[in-house]
Amino acid sequence: MIRRFLAVLAVLCLTASASDYDRYGGWRKLKGGKTGFFHTQKVKDRWWLVTPDGSAFFSKGVCHAGIDPESESSPPAPADCAAWQSSSTSSRTTPTRPTFPWNE
Repeated sequence: MIRRFLAVLAVLCLTASASDYDRYGGWRKLKGGKTGFFHTQKVKDRWWLVTPDGSAFFSKGVCHAGIDPESESSPPAPADCAAWQSSSTSSRTTPTRPTFPWNE
């Protein structure tokens, strides 16, 4: 089922033009509710991420990076983790909020 979904998604990506996407990168041909916020919504019996303009989108990216193994098949963490730290990373600072075009 996942292979079929990815195959359909690949065909859609290959046949789509720039005008098929909204300003957030959502696909205009699959519509959800226009709320003004990113949200999840069930569209045609499947849950989707939906842009503020109401277009469905597929997000793929790194959601976590660390040195701790996630499973038994992961490579082991380095023996001396302290050697990886530098003076710039040892002191924690308060993160700042990123600026995006839609919230300026």
